[in-house]
Amino acid sequence: MNKLLRNMALTSLFVLPSFSVSAELQGKGTETEPYLITSASDLCEAYNYVSGQDIKVYFVQTADIDMAGVTEYHAISGHNGLYLSKIYYDGQNHTISNFAPADHPANNPQSTCYCTSIFGVPSGWIKNLGVIDAKVETVQGAGVLGAYAGFGNAAKLSVENVYVTGSVTGTGGYTGGLFGTTGNEVTFTNCYFNGSVNGKSYVGGLVGRARNKITLNNSYVAGSVAGADESAKTALVASSDKNNIAVEANGFVAFNSGADNAFIGCTATGDVDIATAENKAALVAKVKSWEAFNAKREYDGYPALNWQSNGYAVLEGAGTEAAPYIIDSPEALAIAYKYVSGQDIKVYFVQTADIDMAGVTEYHSISGHNGLYLSKIYYDGQSHTISNFAPADHPANNPQSTCYCTSIFGVPSGWIKNLGVIDAKVETVQGAGVLGAYAGFGNAAKLSVENVYVTGSVTGTGGYTGGLFGTTGNEVTLTNCYFNGSVNGKSYVGGLIGRARNKITINNSYVAGTVAGADESAKIALVASSDKNNIAVEANGFVAFNSGADNAFIGCTATGDVDIATEKNKKEMIAKVQTWEAFNERKRYENYPALNWQENAVDGIVDIIEDNSANNAPAEYYNLQGVKVTNPAAGIYIVRRGNKVTKEYIR
Repeated sequence: MNKLLRNMALTSLFVLPSFSVSAELQGKGTETEPYLITSASDLCEAYNYVSGQDIKVYFVQTADIDMAGVTEYHAISGHNGLYLSKIYYDGQNHTISNFAPADHPANNPQSTCYCTSIFGVPSGWIKNLGVIDAKVETVQGAGVLGAYAGFGNAAKLSVENVYVTGSVTGTGGYTGGLFGTTGNEVTFTNCYFNGSVNGKSYVGGLVGRARNKITLNNSYVAGSVAGADESAKTALVASSDKNNIAVEANGFVAFNSGADNAFIGCTATGDVDIATAENKAALVAKVKSWEAFNAKREYDGYPALNWQSNGYAVLEGAGTEAAPYIIDSPEALAIAYKYVSGQDIKVYFVQTADIDMAGVTEYHSISGHNGLYLSKIYYDGQSHTISNFAPADHPANNPQSTCYCTSIFGVPSGWIKNLGVIDAKVETVQGAGVLGAYAGFGNAAKLSVENVYVTGSVTGTGGYTGGLFGTTGNEVTLTNCYFNGSVNGKSYVGGLIGRARNKITINNSYVAGTVAGADESAKIALVASSDKNNIAVEANGFVAFNSGADNAFIGCTATGDVDIATEKNKKEMIAKVQTWEAFNERKRYENYPALNWQENAVDGIVDIIEDNSANNAPAEYYNLQGVKVTNPAAGIYIVRRGNKVTKEYIR
């Protein structure tokens, strides 16, 4: 059965025909059982389910849809020359991407086909939908959502929580970002269009030709709008071939460029703002204050809706000491580098939440991404953590590279404090380290690291590999810090620092784990190695628990309080670290002393008292790593009853 006969059947019966179609839609088109749009095929076939008679037809989109390569398309409404059907389309916070249909042969100024828009001639409502990178090119009535919105008696249209990006080109009249023409009343609520609009006559960033009232509620338009010649009626928002079309604005911002007028043939009342270079930032902030928009996320450089999963984080704050940039998510940490110019300025960051970087592989170090390292970075973790940091190595990250994408801070100077990094996995060529590749690079670019701990693994296939830093260029001070993990490299490998090139000061800190080199020629040190001679290391309390190397330092001259732990004195050394003020005398993390602020630390029992006596106190069970066990299974446990501690086997 051909499509004409299908439409005749729909017109007469108003029910889904019994014949099969290329993608038969699930559902009945009612409010309670809407047609389901699950794929590009479903979207292409939806027009067959609209008769054009005065009925209501409901659709629900259940997945993101990619229309790449789909050129044969019919708009959902108006294909048969009848526009009385009301379309109710709920995108359910899904997207339609790469919508770029071929222009229909019949789509000329006299045509009623309007095949090159998604909805054609809609009335009813469209909501909760994103259209990404659309490309609409046609003659008459060009718009991404519709060619003619709200056609017919009382055929009003409401568009809510919808965004569209892309380009619209009309070689004839009536070209707009969302609609070519609005025939009856149209209301936009929490919507935006961001893209380019080019037409011949009656061109608007939102609506090409308005023929009835438009209501704008907390919406905006951005991009560019242009007409083919000087005679074109070109407006930032909407143009009209009538006079005094009413536009009621309850919050609207036009960021468009390319036209002198916000409206042509319209009379706008209410809250309308036109952005300029001077007030753009203030108006972006205004849009972000609207309830439906997100203060922390953007898309294509402008505010994103709350529900947009493809929006990207934007840092709050000004980067000053009084108003630092806020790091509160993986997205925020991943884009922090964009806020560092590399010039000789101070940039402040504050982390306000624990951040899990699991699955985040594309990462740029905060400093040094642009080849300039003069900016001073001041990062306060506020006793929060970054876990599962494991970025993919950058193609340019070779021995000659200045990218250093695989460390958190890259090439930092200034200070880093009150931060924990858990289970990091750093693998790269040159300059491998969890915190930085090259610390303190540049004139007087000193770095202080305080109340920071790092656990995980670092692997460098080239030179200069350390647990915290691949290389320290200028003076670096470590205070109340520790690294606990494994370090493996090729040459100049250290438990803390792979290559030291200037003075290091270590205050009440320790390193634990293993350190190893690729071959016997590697310069491997428990703490730090250097390609220079007699690099000064001043230690005011330092313990090395590392294993796998014979030397604590190579190319360095250490003075002060440095202890190297052995199997015999390990307990004594742990107890010593726990006497330092910043460390907890009872808490452990991964079997070594924890900082006072660590919430992930556990009770650590240093000495086991062999005592088979018991008292009436309740028993507390710990595994052999000192972790408390609520419901112990069979096995050996450390058991505490009151002041007595025993080692017991539970059957």
